[in-house]
Amino acid sequence: MKIIHSASRITPAFPLETSVLLDTAASLDKILFFDIETTGFSPDSAQIYLIGCLYCNSAAETPSWQMVQWFAEKPEDEPLLLRSFFAFLKPCKALISYNGDAFDLSFIRSRCRLYHLDCPLSEVQSIDLYRKIRPWKEALSMPALKQKAVEAFLSIRREEDFTGRQLIAAYQDYCCAPKNALLSLLLLHNREDLCGLAQILPLLIYTKLPSLSFFLIGHSIEETTKTGEGNGLSLRLYYQSPVLFPVPFHLEGPFFAIDGNDEQILVTLPVYCGEMKYFYPDVQNYYYLPFEDMAVHKSVGSYVARDARKKATPKTCYTRKTGQFFPQPENLYLPAFQHAYKSRPCYAEYSEKCFSDLPAADTFLRQLFLTLPVFS
Repeated sequence: MKIIHSASRITPAFPLETSVLLDTAASLDKILFFDIETTGFSPDSAQIYLIGCLYCNSAAETPSWQMVQWFAEKPEDEPLLLRSFFAFLKPCKALISYNGDAFDLSFIRSRCRLYHLDCPLSEVQSIDLYRKIRPWKEALSMPALKQKAVEAFLSIRREEDFTGRQLIAAYQDYCCAPKNALLSLLLLHNREDLCGLAQILPLLIYTKLPSLSFFLIGHSIEETTKTGEGNGLSLRLYYQSPVLFPVPFHLEGPFFAIDGNDEQILVTLPVYCGEMKYFYPDVQNYYYLPFEDMAVHKSVGSYVARDARKKATPKTCYTRKTGQFFPQPENLYLPAFQHAYKSRPCYAEYSEKCFSDLPAADTFLRQLFLTLPVFS
């Protein structure tokens, strides 16, 4: 077995050491990017011939990102390769992989059972980038989700472009006749996989949108080409993002759209122009006036003729208001209006001062995010 150490050509650009990514905060030297290379897809008939890790060497005077690779020079080296990797893994808190939950980790566990080896993988947190990115395929307009496809989508270039079948053949050739050129090829592919992991990591920023703070920089009501409930008008909210988005995104909610590009977010909501109802919560204190089609407090309604008033019910305990209204996922902006009793969504009346409370505007965007399936 060979153990190869090398310097990384890239540095991950993401707050890895924070609980934004991990279950609990951990120092950089407790986190590993890792990838395995195998002679096939089934652990019953194939083996692991290479494991690579990208890690932060914080013990050096100047912390730097390094790589370590364990290479099985012959099939019999696999148990030793696994033991050596596990020894290196022991102080770590998290493993970052691409489709590692379904393939890499499962493959290692199966091979450990074959060799009756203790497997410590359950002691570390697994961060599978594929599983986190997959729900965003449509929103980011990604054509495919294989690691190389995601790298190409982000304009990440590789030094090599070999297929899995070609690499398996290269390893088999090496086992028959070891050559440095073959070894270099196999190591290079694994290094490129590791570098790719670190370079696609910024896509995780989309999964963290509800936890970020956004600054409202403007809002307006504009005409739209759509008609219907929106009456041809839409409310547009412009936010400044605290982060730069790697690629534009588009999210469709039940009554809104969110578009992000560079460092800005645009929220578009339909505006309803017309009459809506506000339902009083304390029904027992109101009368309903059928001729006026509204509810009044009993302190006022007691002066109305008995035949012109009724006890209010939850469905009739309302007052009417005409104006411009926008939908909201929760009753953040009060009073909250509705088309009918218990109808959803609720609405708020729009005014120029409506979004002067910037923390509330940030909360409003967060509430919109949390209604979307990608965050469930």
